Amino acid sequence: MNFIKRMFTLSFVAVGVFVLLRLFIRHTAPPFSEGWLAQIVFGLLFIIVGSFAFYSTNKMLRTAEKSKAALKTYPQQPWLARNDWRQGYAESESAMLSYMYLVMGLAFSLIILPFSGKLITALQQGHWQVSFMLMFPLAGTGFLIAFVREMMRFRRYGQSRFEFTPPISLGSHLTGKITMKGMALLNQPATVVVSCRKVVQPPGAGTQSSTVSNNTYKILWKGSCTSTGRPDDRGVALPVDIPLPYDAEASTDNTRISFIEWVLNVTSHVAGADFSGVYSIPVYQTGKGNPALTMASLHTEEMKSYETVNPNQFKSFTTQQTAAGLQVITRRGLAWLNSVIGIIVSPLLFAFFTFLIGKFIQSTDGNVITGAFLFAIFDSLPIVAFIGSIFGLFSKTTLTFGPQSLSVRKFGLIPSSKSYPYRAINSVDVDAMGSSPSASLYYLKLNLDIAGKSKHKRVLFCRQEEETKWLVAQLETHLPNTRSRK
Repeated sequence: MNFIKRMFTLSFVAVGVFVLLRLFIRHTAPPFSEGWLAQIVFGLLFIIVGSFAFYSTNKMLRTAEKSKAALKTYPQQPWLARNDWRQGYAESESAMLSYMYLVMGLAFSLIILPFSGKLITALQQGHWQVSFMLMFPLAGTGFLIAFVREMMRFRRYGQSRFEFTPPISLGSHLTGKITMKGMALLNQPATVVVSCRKVVQPPGAGTQSSTVSNNTYKILWKGSCTSTGRPDDRGVALPVDIPLPYDAEASTDNTRISFIEWVLNVTSHVAGADFSGVYSIPVYQTGKGNPALTMASLHTEEMKSYETVNPNQFKSFTTQQTAAGLQVITRRGLAWLNSVIGIIVSPLLFAFFTFLIGKFIQSTDGNVITGAFLFAIFDSLPIVAFIGSIFGLFSKTTLTFGPQSLSVRKFGLIPSSKSYPYRAINSVDVDAMGSSPSASLYYLKLNLDIAGKSKHKRVLFCRQEEETKWLVAQLETHLPNTRSRK
């Protein structure tokens, strides 16, 4: 299987080499013509993408082979299977993304180069519908900007690492320090978040890094602390001290399709290039932890801290007591996210459909009636989506917690209303779901007592975890019929 994976990635390189050899040996197109330029670009793209894929795949497969061999050597002490963990450190994995940004940026930027002459001519002649093709170089420019940003960050902070004493035990405190070169983060605050998440890899993926984009993630637990940069031998160090729950799941072998992974994320916003780091850490049940440090007890302490937070810090929420019950008003949620996506995507779809319909009319000798019918059907969809997205930006959601039911009303272009009857609210909590580490959504999850049965309902989500936790703390404090987890 590993041989097949390596050969599959090398096949892209082979195709690129074949295209270039065929061009220069057989002279399949006049020099510097559009066909010549197209073959040059596509040949180079296949070689670049294939080489990067082969290097990445080969590196991960070799790491997997070494990891399997090391796990057999240390079956009772799996943290010794990795050389860095054995020495008491974990280097940041975020730098790996920069090379992916470079390859994607080159691919999207160069793919339109052979057609640039025709594109410019079409725009000069007023065929503005072909402008949708500009999304390729725009996307490529975005990836290249991200690559430059990552390189600036690496040059400023170097290869940061988290230093700790292995193994890290459940039911104890995660202690250590994050070190980096330079003094940019000296006396600067940083947010440190440790998360336990379940990673599910696609079938046939084998051992992969946690940065693989097609993996799916479910956050099982999160903890955080705020740290301030201090002088260190390597430059600056960020002290870390976060309690870990005794009843959380331990790290498991990442050679499986589904495994448990503990990750430390650090961010700090400073002038110039911000600092960020992602570190995979070993957390196991060693029998030395404190059973009293449960997820419920740590959650209670964390929620108490949010009760005293300045409400103006989360202006997207408004909570007030009304005659119908506690009312929460927010402009966050699915309608807001859909609106942003719709405003971006609908003009591109309109240009794409217009371009295809124009080509169809030309191929049918200018059938105006058929063209008008197609325009009315297909172009009306992105127009409606764009208008609806504009209205969606001004929509809002109202949650009203009455004595025996929750009313969820969405106001906007298409208003909606739902009601959830209950006898009591057993608990309110935050539920995190995401398709990637950086794209998690934080849901307001209610555990409702409905006719004597406990049912979970997700009624709202936010992009920021702190917002959702603040709202949970407000609900636990002010809802009279909530069986608080405190």
